[in-house]
Amino acid sequence: MSSRSAKASSFSRSRYAVVVGANGVKHDWLPALLSPSHDAETVALALSDGAGCAIPSEQVELLAGPAAVRDAVIKSLRSIVAGLPEGASLFFYFAGHGLDDGDDFYLLTSDAEKDRLAETALSGRDLQAILFGSRADGIFFVVDCGEGGSAADRAPAVFRNLPRGGYRVLLASTRPGQQSWERADGRGTHFSSALVKILKGEIVAGDGTGAIYFADLVKALDSAVAESTALHPGFKRPRR
Repeated sequence: MSSRSAKASSFSRSRYAVVVGANGVKHDWLPALLSPSHDAETVALALSDGAGCAIPSEQVELLAGPAAVRDAVIKSLRSIVAGLPEGASLFFYFAGHGLDDGDDFYLLTSDAEKDRLAETALSGRDLQAILFGSRADGIFFVVDCGEGGSAADRAPAVFRNLPRGGYRVLLASTRPGQQSWERADGRGTHFSSALVKILKGEIVAGDGTGAIYFADLVKALDSAVAESTALHPGFKRPRR
């Protein structure tokens, strides 16, 4: 194995991921979505693809559809965070509905109830409690939902406390007040479709060596989303 391949293998083994796709909420108080489960599944596959990110499949946890309930997401995150080895990083992806109630931002898991968000959805406070004191060198959260920019505005304090040489990133598909749009056939949003292509190496971000800096990722996503928007006007269903 070349030194470059060995470094890439070591890098992949130090990455852990939780990938969540919630198509709807309890009692259907928001419209059901078509693509979150599909988006989550394709992101998880891209992360573990040997030709892409090559994260060992046992280090990628997928919770999609009915399985994407609050307690399961929290349990998965807590388990991974508690067991992270030194120098490891956490990647978290969420696709579904998002909601800012003026006090906190919520990722609406499949069991989210309108009048009991604090107990049934994943809040910024929940994430702060889970991640506080984490040994993770890197934490990278990606949210593909409506009003996703509010998740960044209300990001837990842990995202503002950087370890030496580490990183904390929260990337949202939308600005506050904006909707994310999914294809009418349920096969993804502009944003997540572009993200998957980048993770799989189908869209090159950066210098092509495999190392992707955040600025390169954002530039590649912006370009791919703009191209997809122009080519596929059939993305019509709003993801709130």
